[in-house]
Amino acid sequence: MYTRQICNALTHKDVHDLSDVEHFAETRGKPLNTPITIHPKLLDRYPDDIGTWLSTFFLNKLRNWCVGRGFGYYALWVRENYEGERREHVHVMLHVPERYRSDLEAALRRWLPGNDEVVDVSRPTFKKDRSGRLVNQFLTYILKQMTPQAWWALGKQVRRETHCSLTGLPVAAVLGKRWGVSRTLDKAARQAFWERRSSAPREANPGERMAAGAGA
Repeated sequence: MYTRQICNALTHKDVHDLSDVEHFAETRGKPLNTPITIHPKLLDRYPDDIGTWLSTFFLNKLRNWCVGRGFGYYALWVRENYEGERREHVHVMLHVPERYRSDLEAALRRWLPGNDEVVDVSRPTFKKDRSGRLVNQFLTYILKQMTPQAWWALGKQVRRETHCSLTGLPVAAVLGKRWGVSRTLDKAARQAFWERRSSAPREANPGERMAAGAGA
């Protein structure tokens, strides 16, 4: 019998994998350009189990909607929680072409009836890190409920959260997976992509082609 585990925080491996996924989506030309935050406590009907509701209802809706519009389903998600009643919420990073953005927002309102603030759809912002690389600020924000080891592994360059900034209550565990990605971005998809790229014949640059022609 399968028993879901309690997950207290994102580990060093989790943080590394999520960062890798976001970079891979960008490489594939499917940037995760649509941050979504969902507060289940503001739904008309609160789910009995957030993890089950997320995997069997919401993410299925999202995947079918994206695939049905022809641009594919590319997403990652992270669950966050605090001590207290109904404090768990979900962050999603999704690839959506700009022309479908308003349609997505309307669909989310249909799927998630409740308070006006039950779902928020925003736009990513970017900031240069110490190495001069542009970093998606929404990604670093949703990594904040991480272990001390993960924080140290990141060189303490991002904020680590141990208590809610509004209530002061501590971060709490979630039942089941704390994060996940679409199959299009999972480990198998990433590995297959890089293997194909490394084995593909390299196209000669103009200088190499000219040299080859001169020697013929």
